[in-house]
Amino acid sequence: MALWQTSSIALAAVLFCIAMVVAQAAGTTASKNNAIGGKGNDAPKAESLVVAACRNMSNGFLSTKTHFHEELCVTALRSDSRSAAAKDHGDLAVVALDLLGRRSDEAAAKIDGMLRGLAVHNRTQRAFQFCSAHYASMVRTLPACRDMFLGLKPLGKKAPCFDPVEDDAGDVLRCLDGIGEDASGCDLWLANNWGAEKAEEFGHVIRHISLAWGLVEMATDCLDNDSHW
Repeated sequence: MALWQTSSIALAAVLFCIAMVVAQAAGTTASKNNAIGGKGNDAPKAESLVVAACRNMSNGFLSTKTHFHEELCVTALRSDSRSAAAKDHGDLAVVALDLLGRRSDEAAAKIDGMLRGLAVHNRTQRAFQFCSAHYASMVRTLPACRDMFLGLKPLGKKAPCFDPVEDDAGDVLRCLDGIGEDASGCDLWLANNWGAEKAEEFGHVIRHISLAWGLVEMATDCLDNDSHW
């Protein structure tokens, strides 16, 4: 009887030690995952920031003006890995501005390439001439919009808004407004003279302008619903 009790106690001690080793190993693995950044507390926070920002914009400006609904907004921002590490709307605005830059560069190159292939001087060719000039202007202007925003980004929601003296968030929105007018004009010319369905891919640039616009508004708390495009 004493021998059986001693064996049971020894077995229990062994099982307890095994359980402690397993628990310690699991804790170490979790800590490593958190340190790597893929499974830590910051990732869900950044993810919820993207979703919440897109949901807010999809309920207002983006939805009514460009049909840029929540799913498209989230997909666009997630296409840039920096959005997963974003700490605020300002970080997301920088991502959106850079996505817009890439989209504009791609569209400008495609328009110029198609223009070179059009030998007949007709309405379609003139539409592409118009778009080529406007996209060239957009590509040159966008870095200025981005630089203005970066100068204001540290101020966050305390950034001046439509200040008559200082650089302010209103200047960034006016800058994007000019780009929006160029892109919208091109989209209209192509839709009327080339075909609405074929011109749709250039409409995505307008949606990206709206995305950047909305995030700049959220980052600075400076609102301007008087856009001209």
